[in-house]
Amino acid sequence: MRYLIYLILITFYSITAQVVNTISNGDYLLKTEIYFDVDNDDLDNSIVYTLYKNDSQLYTISDLMYRSEPLPTAGIFDSGVMILVYSLSGRVVFYDITGAQIAGRNLDVEYNIQYESTVLLDINQDIAGILISNPEEPKSRLFIYNSDADRINVIEVTGFQGSGIKF
Repeated sequence: MRYLIYLILITFYSITAQVVNTISNGDYLLKTEIYFDVDNDDLDNSIVYTLYKNDSQLYTISDLMYRSEPLPTAGIFDSGVMILVYSLSGRVVFYDITGAQIAGRNLDVEYNIQYESTVLLDINQDIAGILISNPEEPKSRLFIYNSDADRINVIEVTGFQGSGIKF
């Protein structure tokens, strides 16, 4: 019944929702939803991240998105810290388990990140690896961060089109 009311409300406001991704890590579950404005406004799309711990909702973060902008890559550390990687801007944002932003960092790659760039993320315990590759560059870069938003290292990797990352 709750789902039916939710669907009616969404239809009334000319917006449709789609669950894009669900990530789990230990006791934590991160659900990503995108809401599309069917009136075709350029900026009225929003992306919503909801973090749960043991089936209890901890927080929800919402952000407006341009239709042409790729969705941020999201991940969750063992500690419950969420990381978002914005591929076009090269920005990494960290949130603690209350939803407060811990830090926002620029990846500072030496080239322009483009639509053709590959952005891959993997997390092992409280270490994240972000692989950025670009077909116009001979090398990719692997950025290593901890859950405190500290950059640990940047490693150049031979190859211009990453297809996967795993710690």
